[in-house]
Formats: sequence, structure tokens, C-alpha cells
Amino acid sequence: NSEVMLKEIDMIDFRTDAPNLSFKVNVPEGVYKEIKFGIGVDSINNAKDASTFPSNSPLSITKGTYWGMTDQYRFFLMEGRLDTTMTDTAYNLFVVHTGTNALYREKTISNTLVFTKGDNKTITLEIDIDGLLSNINFKKENFSHTLGGGFDIAKNVTDNLVANISVK
Repeated sequence: NSEVMLKEIDMIDFRTDAPNLSFKVNVPEGVYKEIKFGIGVDSINNAKDASTFPSNSPLSITKGTYWGMTDQYRFFLMEGRLDTTMTDTAYNLFVVHTGTNALYREKTISNTLVFTKGDNKTITLEIDIDGLLSNINFKKENFSHTLGGGFDIAKNVTDNLVANISVK
């Protein structure tokens, strides 16, 4: 009936040129009934100066997620090209960068896990991409830097992301 903080912050990077899709933590022995994590940067860290973090920190300015225009971080960056005409020509660009304290989310997944001394377990989280992209009209809503009229798009993508993460 208590929480155990395993890691304050980390970055998951899906880029094919520099992926970082996993991290390790030491879990104290015990029985756990859920996994809880944040998506984004909490309001305390979001207000910190990115230039003060070492280059290996997920909050370092070298990671490319700090938004100078808002003095906050981008949480989730999704960019690509869409074939909205179904002709195998992906010419329509889309850019969705979510951020701001209003879009920080926490996700709790009920899942009983037992850890004993010496365990070496892997927990895999899965994102349903179809669900992530559902209810978003990329023909009309294909650009958002969260601010300046793009908040609704960023909110939809954030809510979809949170709803479509599960334990595999």
C-alpha cells in the first residue's frame, strides 16, 4: 500500500537512427499490484533550466526536447509523412509536439508483479499505434506545437497515447 520510486525520469526514443527503447531499474523485493509512470515532464522539472543538466540526462539541452519558446519541454514528438490519398505517395507532412504542464499525464496499469532477491525480469510496455492515431483527422489536424491553436490536437494525441499503453 505504498509507492516505490524506481526512476525519476528517463527518455524513450523511437527514432530509428538513435533508439533508446529500454531502461533498467532495481526493484526491491515485494509484491506490487500496479505500475505507475508519468508521460511528459512533471511541473517541477518542466520549470528547470535545461542547460543546467549534464549531457547524459534526459532533461539535457542536448537531447533536443527543450522548447526555448516556452521555457519548457516537449513531451511527445511525432513527425512523419502521410498518404492521405491512398496512392502510395506520402506527401502530407504532420508534426505533433506535445508539451506544457497541462498535458503531463500519469498512467497506472494494474498488474500484480512479485520480485524476489536476484530476479531479472523484463516488463514490456506496448503502444497500440492504431489507437494512438484514432479520432485524429490528419488531413485537417496535421500540425501542433501545442500552443498557438494546436492545443486540441496535442491533447487528443496525448490522451490517445495514455489510453493505448498496456503491459504486453
